Amino acid sequence: MPKEANREDRRPEAAELPMIPTPRSAEDQEALVRAIVRCMSRLRRQALGLCRDATEAEDLLQETMVKALQNLDQFRSGTEPGPWLSRILRNTFLNTRR
Repeated sequence: MPKEANREDRRPEAAELPMIPTPRSAEDQEALVRAIVRCMSRLRRQALGLCRDATEAEDLLQETMVKALQNLDQFRSGTEPGPWLSRILRNTFLNTRR
């Protein structure tokens, strides 16, 4: 079985991911988590392109997710999270290089 298929099988369902308390409804939170999970492979590729090292890229991606969850209240409801997460990832990378 290809590696990518194995990763897909291990992806947690939205119900398994921790919910961060915010003013949003539980339904909004679940929808956002599902959307974040959908764009993870693109974010992983972006991180690898920036870092040029798989281990550093995974660390960057993890730090990005932590920052995103900590700042979930800044996410504009009704928009796709991909560009927001991409910006967090890029800024996190740039901050580590300063």
